[in-house]
Amino acid sequence: GGWRAGDLIDGRYEVLEMLGQGGMGVVHRVRHLGWDAELAVKSPRPELFRGGAGHERFVAEAETWVSLGLHPHVCTCHYVRTLGSVPRVFAEYVEGGSLRDRIDDGRLHGGDPDEVMPRILDVAIQVAWGLEHAHGRGLVHQDIKPANVLLGQDGTAKITDFGLARAGEIAGSGSGAASGSTLLVEGSGGMTPVYASPEQFARRSLGRRSDMFSFGVTVLEMLTGRVAWPFGPAAATALADCLAGATGMAVPRIPPDLAALLTRCLRSEPRHRPRTMEEVSDGLTAVYEALTGRAYPRSKPRAADLRADELNNQALSLLDIGRSAEAERGFAEALAADPRHAPAAYHLGLLRWRRGDIDDDALVSNLEALRADTGDSWRARFLLAQVHMERGDLDPARELLDGVEREQPGEPEVRAASRSVRSDRLTDARCTGTRETAWCADPPPRTRLPLRLSADGRLAVSGEADGTVRLWTSNDARCLMTLPGHSGLVRSVAVSADGTRAISAGDDEMVLLWDLAQGRPAHTYTGVKYAGVSMSADGAVALYSSYDGHLQVIDTRSGRVTQKMRVRKWGSPGASISPDGRWAVTLDDEGPRDDIRVWDLATGECRHVLPLPGKTGGFGSFSTDSRFAATYTGSFPDDVIGIWDLSTGDRVRVLKGARSMGVMALSDGGRFLVSAYGARLHFWDVSSGRCVRTFIAHRGGVRDVLLSATGRAALSIGSEDGRMRRWRLPHGGHVAAPSLSRPRPHTELSDSDAAVDAMVADAERALAENRPGAALDLLTRARAVPGHEREPRVMAPWHELARRTHRTGLRAAWVSAVLTGHTRDVAAVDVGADGRLAVSGGSDRAVRLWDLDSGTCVRTLAGHRQPVTSVCLSQDGRRLLSADQQGAVRLWDVETGECLRLLTDNLSLLDPARWKQVEVHEYIGVDDPNAPNGRVDVPMEAVFGGAHARFSADGRLAVVAHADGLIRVWDLATGGEVRAIDTVDFSEEGLSATDVGVDALVVGGDGRLVASGHGGSVRRGSSVRLWDAAEGRRIGTLPMERVDGAVFRPRVTALCVSADGRLALVSDNVSWKLVLWDITTGKCLRELETETGWAFDARFITGGRFAVTAEMKGVRVWDVGSGEPLRTLDPREGNGVRCVAPSPGGGFVLAGYSDGSLRLWELDWELAVPDSP
Repeated sequence: GGWRAGDLIDGRYEVLEMLGQGGMGVVHRVRHLGWDAELAVKSPRPELFRGGAGHERFVAEAETWVSLGLHPHVCTCHYVRTLGSVPRVFAEYVEGGSLRDRIDDGRLHGGDPDEVMPRILDVAIQVAWGLEHAHGRGLVHQDIKPANVLLGQDGTAKITDFGLARAGEIAGSGSGAASGSTLLVEGSGGMTPVYASPEQFARRSLGRRSDMFSFGVTVLEMLTGRVAWPFGPAAATALADCLAGATGMAVPRIPPDLAALLTRCLRSEPRHRPRTMEEVSDGLTAVYEALTGRAYPRSKPRAADLRADELNNQALSLLDIGRSAEAERGFAEALAADPRHAPAAYHLGLLRWRRGDIDDDALVSNLEALRADTGDSWRARFLLAQVHMERGDLDPARELLDGVEREQPGEPEVRAASRSVRSDRLTDARCTGTRETAWCADPPPRTRLPLRLSADGRLAVSGEADGTVRLWTSNDARCLMTLPGHSGLVRSVAVSADGTRAISAGDDEMVLLWDLAQGRPAHTYTGVKYAGVSMSADGAVALYSSYDGHLQVIDTRSGRVTQKMRVRKWGSPGASISPDGRWAVTLDDEGPRDDIRVWDLATGECRHVLPLPGKTGGFGSFSTDSRFAATYTGSFPDDVIGIWDLSTGDRVRVLKGARSMGVMALSDGGRFLVSAYGARLHFWDVSSGRCVRTFIAHRGGVRDVLLSATGRAALSIGSEDGRMRRWRLPHGGHVAAPSLSRPRPHTELSDSDAAVDAMVADAERALAENRPGAALDLLTRARAVPGHEREPRVMAPWHELARRTHRTGLRAAWVSAVLTGHTRDVAAVDVGADGRLAVSGGSDRAVRLWDLDSGTCVRTLAGHRQPVTSVCLSQDGRRLLSADQQGAVRLWDVETGECLRLLTDNLSLLDPARWKQVEVHEYIGVDDPNAPNGRVDVPMEAVFGGAHARFSADGRLAVVAHADGLIRVWDLATGGEVRAIDTVDFSEEGLSATDVGVDALVVGGDGRLVASGHGGSVRRGSSVRLWDAAEGRRIGTLPMERVDGAVFRPRVTALCVSADGRLALVSDNVSWKLVLWDITTGKCLRELETETGWAFDARFITGGRFAVTAEMKGVRVWDVGSGEPLRTLDPREGNGVRCVAPSPGGGFVLAGYSDGSLRLWELDWELAVPDSP
């Protein structure tokens, strides 16, 4: 049934009345209860969408109207929403009726006769302005007439119904609509005959001048008060008759200039009409002023600049009508206007999550950061709750909604969400049970020994170091039996679902097929080196692979080997058998690319080759019904899981960004998948390719997983935490609702734009006059105007102001650009002194120069033969230094990209006598023409110890820390060595080759101070050593804490020195702390807890009060003075940030990531003017 007055639609729209209806649809007036605003809702008849052509026509019409933006003389389409399976247009409601009404009821010609002509001209000028705006957007209305001009109570004219502007005719649509008609406004017709241009009648292509003709006909009707011509092309004759007085109608006297203008508009040839509607509106204005003797009272308007609210609504409308690519660009445009606009960030995140571009964890992290950046607004919390509901995480959703409902008790959407989260319609996806498991209770090597679950998850079988095999119940981790049989460590095991059979392989080169009912081996297979075993779900078929490249298939009832296949040249292929026993898969990694081979166990033939995109992949899992298989590739840029149809060998789905090491499970039909990486468990909807839910599953990693056939439950076993967990998985239920912004009228947006423009101009003047206090006041007021808080034109002077004031805190931070080009992880970055040029170096051996204003790579510098470990720009930005893992240091000309000088490399500096003074554990052979056989063995650390290179303060020298522990100073003009600082104390007892190299290097702003980071040993922690570069002597040491029982050799992982040389910030890999040191006194001032590991890089931000670090959980901004972290950017563990570099002014941070990307984080600081002395 249709909407009726008094109905409440979608919990937020109250139907007030029906404004009109007809064969195409109906128009209602509604009130949005949350906004207390009236809207016009245009609803096409549902049957018009039965055919695809009708739907496509509506989409084109709606997209056209939405794209027009805000203009005072165009009726605004605020947004499109699908309600009741019908897409509906929510437009501006104009109270006052149409021009058609004013002509028909005589109001247009009523009152003082002297005011009639000015009134007509006023309407005509406004309509001309509206058409000029539409034509400027490249749109032709195609149906200008009095019915499509709305008049407000104040006389404002607005053109409506832009449905035809690009829709055109759809022949044979079968929609029931007249050919060429619009679906958005009833009665429009593609060619209303009495207003149509000659080219419309001739069915020629239409341009702007077609609208000009129809406009002229409309003005003529306003003058005459009625239509006295049978069709549009005859209007010119009717005008001529009217001017000659031959019509007999009481027509106001038409001024000659107006008559001449209309005559031109109504010419039959488009080229003979005025060129633009601007020309027409200017002519009408001149007529008005000549007629009245006064200036035209209305100022010529311009379209309002859309703010993030309006851009978000536009993009959401495009998404609702299926234009996802255009919608994505629209949301990005909204975020360009306001990078922390909550609805736009939410919608863009939802779009990318549902498409599989990001996982749920990334979306939640982004919205959590948005909360911090927007003052924890109720809107940001509500949107986060919506995402939690869709991913099935109901506890945080309830907590968030409880708080929001207390703050916004009257919001319909909040009440609806609260009811939904408390209903039983949603799946509460969670861990439903945790049990300590005896099979993982012991420390390594027990936790590294093989463990496999049965296909139904009821049983588990483990192999032990003492040669026994144990059978366990999974529900209570009870050991059912211990089976002796192997004489050495058991390497591989499998068990049938019914617990009657098992198979094992050990270091004793035996494979045992077990009869579990008898508790003994039923068959023994000997001489099988490095075997791997697998078994079908019912235990009828088993297999083992061996180091000689063979795969042998066993009928477990008889113990007979039914197939013996050579599946690779050499080495164990690591085979797995499908649950039904029909297929086996093996990994072929002997070629340039890894492949998975699928074998038919009945015939022994290879049925399919499943190519993997990289070299670090493997097989993941069969589906529970054996029809599909999952494979993985675990190296950037190929972090994907592939889903394959085993009947055809085709890859049917790719799960992007799916890091895995092969621990996964696939449900019936390949519909759902659970994968594990690190401590996380990911649940995937394979059909959409998205990760629906991420769980923190097990500390220390996930060892094995199982997924039910329906995909509704899973079981996981931890690698090190000794626990097994059961999981309820999300299915269906809630779909996060769209979040529209309250529409604002053109006048409100225009007025706020003008006010902000004035305040920004005044602030820029105050900055020029060195009045930072006045500038801060003006910009603070400008940022308080809705829609302008983070607008680029306000942020530019704000960043400039930050250079002249004190930073007191961080308001917000966001990614303003993502730079791509590196094909492997980015290891080093630097930003030039002007803040516009940046350099990066990566494991792909490339050095890249970036223009940060445009976000483009301006030059790629090739020459390094090993991964780049260090990059540094000179103070003048004209040269850069780069160093690689083999110690090669290159000097480059930034403008030309020419390598000016290769300073040295580790082999060139190799001094065998130096390395003989330390204990060496690993050697590598290198070419040496002086050696008897042309090669010589040297310590691994002497060759592959990455160098660190920095410019001196004046840019004339390079300070380089090499693998041999020497810091050398090079004259860049000559390439000669000036001096060397030996950082190694060879008198220290127990010194090894790993203690020689330098972990980190910083050159102080004065050019004399050099700080170097050094590893520690079992007896001492890592340290930073301070040097006077001019004299080459040590002037201090900053010792890091020694940690007993540390897993890693202590080493400095991050080191930076403040610009004034007073402070140092140091991180190492064992203490998990950032330590702030006073260099002048050598005292530790403060320890900053990093919580989740060490920092990979650290830099002070201008002034020294704040710092930025690259950590395991993302980029972190610190208040060094208080020791408190201000913000974690992109706070997801293992997201791969490796290096950071702030701009000299502190306005942004450039971060390099392990996926090869760089992200430019813009920092929005709280500012204060320093007190006068």
